[in-house]
Amino acid sequence: MISELNESVRGALSRIPISSYRVAVIMPLVVLFILSIGAMAVMAAEPSKIHIDGEELDLSGPARVVDGRMFVPLRDIVPITGGTLLYDENTGVARVLTPTTRFMLVASRPKAYTNSGEDIDIPAPIAEDGQLLVWIRFLAEAFDWELEWDSESSAVSIDTSGGAEVDMSIDRGLEREDPGKDSEPEKAYDISDSELDLLMRLVSAEAHGEPIEGKTAVAAVVFNRVKSGHFPDTVEAVIEQDGQFCVVTNGRIETSVRDGAREAVKTALTGQDPSEGALFFFNPAISDSQYMHSLPVTVEIGSHRFADWGY
Repeated sequence: MISELNESVRGALSRIPISSYRVAVIMPLVVLFILSIGAMAVMAAEPSKIHIDGEELDLSGPARVVDGRMFVPLRDIVPITGGTLLYDENTGVARVLTPTTRFMLVASRPKAYTNSGEDIDIPAPIAEDGQLLVWIRFLAEAFDWELEWDSESSAVSIDTSGGAEVDMSIDRGLEREDPGKDSEPEKAYDISDSELDLLMRLVSAEAHGEPIEGKTAVAAVVFNRVKSGHFPDTVEAVIEQDGQFCVVTNGRIETSVRDGAREAVKTALTGQDPSEGALFFFNPAISDSQYMHSLPVTVEIGSHRFADWGY
């Protein structure tokens, strides 16, 4: 029976034109070759290993190697610094806030933005699966870490023992307060007595019932505007600019200073900025302004949301 079947197969093959026979033999080989190339590509795309101070880092998503550069999920790196990551998936804006280093990144933009005015050229961050992938060498340099890259295995080793302060402040050029000083903190801003009273009344009216941190943040927004170059350059002019503060429009700013506003303004005068560089604040539960709700958020304190333009 088997011999008859073999004879039948040989007979069928003898009737196939030689060109078709070659195709029938070669095509499976081509398919196997393509599949083997795909398998090698899959193996090459396996997640790269990252070691931080000798310990392998467990990534929340795979690292990517693009043009010989490794991009890693930002949210896996920032916690190592003891800092905070604020990432808005809708806008692609990420703010990195650590005890020594602060900067902003935007998906697909080849820049790292600092509020001290320096923009650093970097390979554009990649928005993927709800997170931001960032070139790991930039992050290492930002945090003053030592990085070693093995191009053959796409493996990275990082030593964080450096950790010196890096001048990438988001504090809009303000000097850091020296915690070793025992004297009265120096003022970062020089304003007149009338401006001081006006700012205290603004904070009292705008942040009534808010925590002291929220009051300080409102005062800081005024100072941030003064320094921004996009608003008037004095405290008085910023506060009295048309349409900017509702308590000026409705007259509530004329009320007396109360509930911690004085302390909050004095704290903001030293350069402390709980708003994280914000230029705007509003109550999201009350405001129906689509523009305000579209702004990148820096932080939320009490009932207020603080925001800036995102660049």
